[in-house]
Amino acid sequence: LVSAPSVSLEGISLWIAQSIPVKGADIIRAKLRLHLIITLPATIISSVVVAVVCRADALLSVFTVVAPAVMCIFIALLGVCMNLRFPRFEWTDETAVIKRGAAVGITMGIGYAVIFLPMLVFLIFVFAGASAGTIIGFLRVFSIVFPIILAISSALMYNHIIRRGDEIFAALGQ
Repeated sequence: LVSAPSVSLEGISLWIAQSIPVKGADIIRAKLRLHLIITLPATIISSVVVAVVCRADALLSVFTVVAPAVMCIFIALLGVCMNLRFPRFEWTDETAVIKRGAAVGITMGIGYAVIFLPMLVFLIFVFAGASAGTIIGFLRVFSIVFPIILAISSALMYNHIIRRGDEIFAALGQ
């Protein structure tokens, strides 16, 4: 959740970022890039290791790498969007923004929901006594649908940042 408090951490110095001759959307994209530089390499490396250790077939290997990478991008975009919507500039300590900021809490909650809801559906199949073929079929369909849904959601959030980022960033703190 690197990006979720990133705008609020500007605090009383937000005016500096707003006064430099750089578009607001570019500043927001820089915050996204920082999140991805910090989290994406570790996500991809650990996903490849899991795929190799579990000896997954080709489709599940791709899913094991692509889904967490797309989830990482989704969380980066969601964090920035939530922080633009629910900024917190009045704080005395940076930990207040990180631990008690609405943007962080909402981003974390949505992130957990995105992970746990499909897992719940999978567990319902298992406990309902579904056959192994049905469960594997579900996993195969899910391995294609899940990253696509996250990618579409990410594209919509990125489009929002590109289209309205300058306007939103300029209005922050006023």
